[in-house]
Amino acid sequence: MRRLVIPLLMVVACNANGNGGAPDSANGKPDAGREAGPPDGPLPDSAPPPRCDHPKVEKSCKDDWCLVPAGCFWMGSPPTEKCREQCWGGTNCPKETRHPVTLTHGFEIKATEVTQQEFKDLMGYNPSYFGSGLTSPVEMVSWFEAAHYCNKVSANKGLVPCYVCGVEPGVEAGVPEAGVPDASPGPDGAAPDGGAVPDGGIPPDGGAPNKNIRCDVAPEFDGKGGKTIYDCPGYRLPTEAEWEYAYRAGTDTELHSGTLATCTGTTDKNADAIAWHGGNSGKKTHAVGGKTPNAWGVHDMSGNVWEWCHDRFQHDPGSDAATDPVGTFGPTRSDRGGSCWSELPYIRAAMRDTNQPNERYDYIGFRVVRTR
Repeated sequence: MRRLVIPLLMVVACNANGNGGAPDSANGKPDAGREAGPPDGPLPDSAPPPRCDHPKVEKSCKDDWCLVPAGCFWMGSPPTEKCREQCWGGTNCPKETRHPVTLTHGFEIKATEVTQQEFKDLMGYNPSYFGSGLTSPVEMVSWFEAAHYCNKVSANKGLVPCYVCGVEPGVEAGVPEAGVPDASPGPDGAAPDGGAVPDGGIPPDGGAPNKNIRCDVAPEFDGKGGKTIYDCPGYRLPTEAEWEYAYRAGTDTELHSGTLATCTGTTDKNADAIAWHGGNSGKKTHAVGGKTPNAWGVHDMSGNVWEWCHDRFQHDPGSDAATDPVGTFGPTRSDRGGSCWSELPYIRAAMRDTNQPNERYDYIGFRVVRTR
């Protein structure tokens, strides 16, 4: 896992808490007329507008999609949080610096991670290492393949795609990337945070035919012309801010189900209720949707598989307030949520990780969002 310092777009502040008024239903924007304080107390009077509450958290899901309204929240973790800023190797871990974030667009998010069946039906192959069933999350997918999948969903719905994808010359289809395992080991070969070591095995379908696919954000949504990925009408990967906002559902604890009792144990009642993690999964993925969802109705945001996010990774997001943030510089991409290999600290809401976008592991999958 590589650690880079990447600038992040940061603009205006919000004043958020874990409960309060609903968003303005007329325009989908957060209600800027309220001034309730965030969990740590109010922002200074010098904080720039708009000021708003976290919207009321209500489950609104249909056909495996859940609506998440626009609003404000505290992103990251406070210095007092248990188990924060851990990583395999223990040095230069991604920062979880707490800062207020305003999301000015509501969005719909898939209630579950994309399954092996869904991926195979649309893409024509199943790259997954685990043979735990087609209702388990797809894994062994690169960031590029996840973005390509999003574009295909958009095309099927007649929507403008959020990414441009094409074949990179000189990258042979079906050939593993240098240094990237083409399959993953049994439990004895896993690093504590889910890191995998190649063992020469072959995924169930013999590997992915689209390893030569390369994708990036479509030029009209790269921010240079005023529109960002939040303005794309098609399906896409969530930004880190959207992912954490959707995870927390108005909470400010380590997990959306409550606090973690331990950083070193293998079981925890709040973790066990919502996640397939290294202590209860048998070191394999499980059918999506089998654990308790959060208050928005979203399942498996802790554990099962890490989830690719849209952003290019920034090592430290900083403490400044941000509106619609997205990482736009640097070679690696963010992933969130922990996996079936992960120890308990790695499934927290604020936990962050990064990988190269061409890398494929049995512990990384994804879910899809769309701006509403």
